[in-house]
Amino acid sequence: MSAAGHISWEKMNWLVGQLKAKDTRVSRRMAFLIFLGSHIALRISDLLTVNWGDLVEDDAYGNLVASDTIVRTEKKTKKIREITLNKDCMEYALEMYKKEHFPSFDQSVFCGRTGETWSVRYVNAELKRINQRYSVTEDILSTHSLRKIFARHIWDKHGRDPGVLEMLSIVLNHSSTAMTRRYLGITKEDVKNVYLSV
Repeated sequence: MSAAGHISWEKMNWLVGQLKAKDTRVSRRMAFLIFLGSHIALRISDLLTVNWGDLVEDDAYGNLVASDTIVRTEKKTKKIREITLNKDCMEYALEMYKKEHFPSFDQSVFCGRTGETWSVRYVNAELKRINQRYSVTEDILSTHSLRKIFARHIWDKHGRDPGVLEMLSIVLNHSSTAMTRRYLGITKEDVKNVYLSV
């Protein structure tokens, strides 16, 4: 069985566009889940706890604005994560909130029609279906793939600088950079090729 894979940043954005264009309630929310998960790298157990009040708020004048930070105590590590949302995340959150007809701030972002938060099993089944429909990757596209998309994008964006491993290890709350290297799929063959490239 293949491991949970990652897809390129470009392919992630393409997939988000395809799902947004389909414009059903589930496709819109799955697009947003893929986008947000690939931008903030929360584990799925924490990502599914995001509610609208984490993403949008009323400012001092009563205007609806996007939040620029999400704070979470991670379920797995019990560590507090403060995540800064970039402009794209903030704009997309506002767009989604309006498209969903201004739900209550305490409502889960990723929920069914009855308001019940999606399960990890449901999201993985949807990602499997999406992967089959759009032929995104030969690997498994799963909830774990979203963190890998984030990690590989940052790693590649910074020229695969070894110093970035330390930063990614902190962001992903890994216990060591060795775990982060495995996460990124850096193999002994990759290391060998570094020596051969000198």
